[in-house]
Amino acid sequence: MSRFLAACRSAWRWAAIGARPARIGACAAALALGAAPAAAQEGGRVVRQLRFEGNRSIDRAVLAASIRTTSSSWFATTPLVRWLGLGEKRYLDETEFQRDVLRLEVLYKRSGFPEARVDTLVRRTDRDAFVTFRIHEGPPIRVASLRLLGLDSLPPEVRAAVVQDLPLRVGRPFNRALLQVTVDTVAGRLRDRGYPAADVFREFTADSATRSAEVALTVETGPRMRVGTVRVEGVARVDTQVVRSLMVTRPGRPYAEKEVFASQLNLYRADLFSTASVQLDSAAFERTGATVPLVVRVAEAPPRRAAAGLGYGTNDCFRSRVGWAVRNFGGGGRILDLSARVSKVGFAQGLDWGLRDNICSALKDDSIGSRALNYNVTASVRRPAFLSPQNAVSFAVFAERRSEFAAFLREDIGAGISLTRESKVQRDPVTLSYTFSYGRTEATPVAFCAYFSVCTEDVRSLQAQRRPVATLGLVGRRPRVNALVDPSRGSILSGEVTWSSTLIGSASFQQFTRLVGEGRWYRTLATDVVLSGRIRGGIVVAPSLQEGQAPNFVPLEQRFYAGGPNDVRGYGANQLGPVVYVIGRAAFDSIGTDPDRLAAAARPAATGGDALALANLELRVPAPVFPSRLRLAAFVDAGSVWQRGGAAAPTTVRVTPGVGLRVATPLGPFRLDVAWNPYPLEKGLLYVAEPNGDLTPQPALGLLQAQRGGRFQFHITVGQAF
Repeated sequence: MSRFLAACRSAWRWAAIGARPARIGACAAALALGAAPAAAQEGGRVVRQLRFEGNRSIDRAVLAASIRTTSSSWFATTPLVRWLGLGEKRYLDETEFQRDVLRLEVLYKRSGFPEARVDTLVRRTDRDAFVTFRIHEGPPIRVASLRLLGLDSLPPEVRAAVVQDLPLRVGRPFNRALLQVTVDTVAGRLRDRGYPAADVFREFTADSATRSAEVALTVETGPRMRVGTVRVEGVARVDTQVVRSLMVTRPGRPYAEKEVFASQLNLYRADLFSTASVQLDSAAFERTGATVPLVVRVAEAPPRRAAAGLGYGTNDCFRSRVGWAVRNFGGGGRILDLSARVSKVGFAQGLDWGLRDNICSALKDDSIGSRALNYNVTASVRRPAFLSPQNAVSFAVFAERRSEFAAFLREDIGAGISLTRESKVQRDPVTLSYTFSYGRTEATPVAFCAYFSVCTEDVRSLQAQRRPVATLGLVGRRPRVNALVDPSRGSILSGEVTWSSTLIGSASFQQFTRLVGEGRWYRTLATDVVLSGRIRGGIVVAPSLQEGQAPNFVPLEQRFYAGGPNDVRGYGANQLGPVVYVIGRAAFDSIGTDPDRLAAAARPAATGGDALALANLELRVPAPVFPSRLRLAAFVDAGSVWQRGGAAAPTTVRVTPGVGLRVATPLGPFRLDVAWNPYPLEKGLLYVAEPNGDLTPQPALGLLQAQRGGRFQFHITVGQAF
């Protein structure tokens, strides 16, 4: 099965660039032509190598999936490690190997190459076999004409949409599989536009002498129909009206197969049903009628769902989570979710369990955040199909305590409500949310100064008091990519606005407006060669307050930070942007005023900024070995974070190039990136930490600038950077 999936991925790219059904048909063709795993024959020769030569028109993965002979795994084929005896060994079946020649020739003939010949070169030893298929494709039969008949009765806009970018094209090789996919594509596009009874009949002539083919598709559209009755089967606890409210297609609407599929997806996403299908009711359907009857068949999910998990993290010690959900809570299809998370177990006071000096010892350097148990308790109710099948509304109440290592401890209680709307078919989500929380921030004076730019006692005491924070947010996203985990074609656009004001309940000194926009683009330059780019920008605007009031304080989570594996990879996490330097009184007195020695001894800390600009460009190519699993990358990242009008020196744009390695895994690509960074850390003001906890600024010394530890920055993570 894994070989077939690999072939499908390659066939998806190898088939004509166009409609999705064309690519699905290419996968089906790979399976129909003999994509089955080779049976192991213990005692035979182990296939140590499987190569294809001369295949310019059909991808290697499609060829490998079309035959029975299969190469052994990497550990069993690589000379440096195969002596270990590891890896799966696959054996050469001499009979099937002879049939593989015919399978490949049939594949080429069906793909438009009638003169294709396949030779083999096999080097056999007593225990091993090294197999090479040498392919002589020959000249193809090309499509000379492609006519579509029977579309004259359609409206011009429908006719244009039906014939656009068909998989089989004039001038391309006459591929029988793509011909069938073209038939399916035309029929599917008609069904999406109100013609559920559409049929497409094919005719063709292929002349080997002239190496040309003429293709004609005759279309019988049938009448244009609307949705009629909708029958629901399988409900018990869930009301039938809930099922109907989740349907995108409704009685009286023009029939569209894509809306039928979208209705089925809505039923699954509601989390009320274990299975769901929306289909044409064939028993009551009349091909010459005016309406299309539908039948909805569902199987309800269990009324309750429970989940739990345990884990360990260097900065969390032991952590745990539990969850409990009630489906159809109070009727109406509502979902009640109760969840709880705890961390710092094994280190927090009263829960140290004697682990402070061993596996949880890393938290000893945490000045404030780990002395108390961190937790989050949330209760939420979600209602799908709120006023419309495209809407979902949720309400949540929460209480939490969270900390940042060696920085701060934040306690909050609050509530929030959000409304999400998605388009019918493209599923572009837009979310409007309101959150109100009441909490306080606890931190050392050094942490307040370094992370919050709050360096005076009067402002620190104000931040330590419980104060309300209310935010109104609007988030929109427009994904147009061929895959969500590792896209190779398309774009993703997103935008976000967050507003906090006294008008919606915030404290007077916690008012701000935060705007963020981002665009990502992916282009396939050649087979498995992808060029990707990203632009991201943001700004935080805070109103000026009257003299005598506390200065505006933008919460930590709303400030901008940069640096790390997913933006400017030449920097470590949050290292790019404004910094301040803090040094103890004793060290300051012993060093004196030498700026270089002070910069080397002081502790730099990112303060974040209120403006952000990032740009990334990355080229991904198959590796020369194991190209289906390994990919190489070259990238250039550029960005800047700065505080507008701040006392610190403005941050200039930093550009860091690098290279990377990608390894395909079920969770996404495992990624190793190495970036080159010739820059020092940013300049910042020096503060002296007094024995009583106060901080004394040293403006007379000017701005310090520390050197980074090295010019190369390494990152290891899972998933593409963008």
